[in-house]
Amino acid sequence: MCDPVSAIVGGLQVVGGMAEGRAARGQARANAAHSAAIEANRHQNYALQIDYQQRLAEFQENQYLEYGASVQESVSAQFGAVMTNLDQQQRKTMQNINAASQKAATGMAFTAASAAESGVTGNAVLQSMNAYQQAEARASSIEFENYRSSMRQAQQNALAYRARAQSQLNRALPSPLPPVQLPDPVGAVGQPSMTPYLLNGIAQGITTGYGVAADIKALEG
Repeated sequence: MCDPVSAIVGGLQVVGGMAEGRAARGQARANAAHSAAIEANRHQNYALQIDYQQRLAEFQENQYLEYGASVQESVSAQFGAVMTNLDQQQRKTMQNINAASQKAATGMAFTAASAAESGVTGNAVLQSMNAYQQAEARASSIEFENYRSSMRQAQQNALAYRARAQSQLNRALPSPLPPVQLPDPVGAVGQPSMTPYLLNGIAQGITTGYGVAADIKALEG
C-alpha cells in the first residue's frame, strides 16, 4: 500500500516537473518571438537597402543623361562651327577662282584688242593669251588645293571632337552598384515537449517517495 506522505511528495515532484516544462515552453515562445523580430528587422533593412540602391541608380542615370545631353550639345556646336567655316572657305575659294578667271578674261581681251589695234599677230599674241590662261589655271589649282586641305582639316577636327566627346561619356559612365546581400536566416526555435519534464518529475517523485517511506519506517521501528 502506498504511503500517503510518499504519494504527496511524489505528486509534488510531478507538479514541479510540469511547471518546469511550462516555463521552458514560455522561454521558447519568448525566444521564438525575439528571433522573429530579428528576422523581420533584417528583411526590413534589406528592403530599405534595395530601395536606396534603386533610387541611387535612377539618380546616377538621370545625371548621366543630363551630362550626355550637354556633351552632345557641345559637339553639335563644334560640328556647326566646322561646317560654317568650311562653307565660308568654299565661298572664298569660288570667289578667288572667279576673280582669277575674270582677270584672265580681261587680260586676254586687252591683248586681243591691242593686237588688233596695232595689227600684231602670230606667236606673240598666242603666247600672251596662253600666259593669261596658265595664270588662271594655276590660281584655280591653288584655290582648289587649299579648299581640299580645309576639308581634310575639318574632317580631322570633327573626328577629334567626336572622340573627345566619347571619352567624356565613357569617363562619366556610373560604375555598377554592388549587389545587396540577402540577410542570413535566423534559426527556428522549437517548442520543447512536456514529456521529458513529466517523466523527470515522475522519476524524482518515485525516488523521493521511496526515500520518505524508508525514513518513516525507520522512525517507526
